[in-house]
Amino acid sequence: MMERANVLPGAGSIREVTVYLSGAQITRSYKVDLEAGKQVFTFGGLPADINTGSIQVAAEGVDILSVEHRLNRLESPEKTKESEAVLKRLEDIIDERAKEKSKIELCQLEEEFLNRNSSLSGTETGIKAEELKSALMLYN
Repeated sequence: MMERANVLPGAGSIREVTVYLSGAQITRSYKVDLEAGKQVFTFGGLPADINTGSIQVAAEGVDILSVEHRLNRLESPEKTKESEAVLKRLEDIIDERAKEKSKIELCQLEEEFLNRNSSLSGTETGIKAEELKSALMLYN
């Protein structure tokens, strides 16, 4: 008999949760109608960072031939309010970093300009403060 693929919607019913210091164990259950023959089931809606070594499948009255874990990279992960807040904060930090980098670059240009201010006029007379200020305004 030919294999039939069965995609089970959602993440099933949560039956039990045990919380540890470094994670949690969640027991889920699905109710499925089985027909005779070999069948493949796909369990969706599970966390992308699941500990693959902890995945266990049990069933009554049937033989389970194998259990395999694969990430569905075509499906977008569900966004929570917490993950959206973290992404927003990350964007804000990236923007702040870019602004600070621009400020540093501007300060470096000003420092370089001030170090070379003697080349703006003759070597004998130097430069007046107003001339230096006007030239500096060109950089800003």
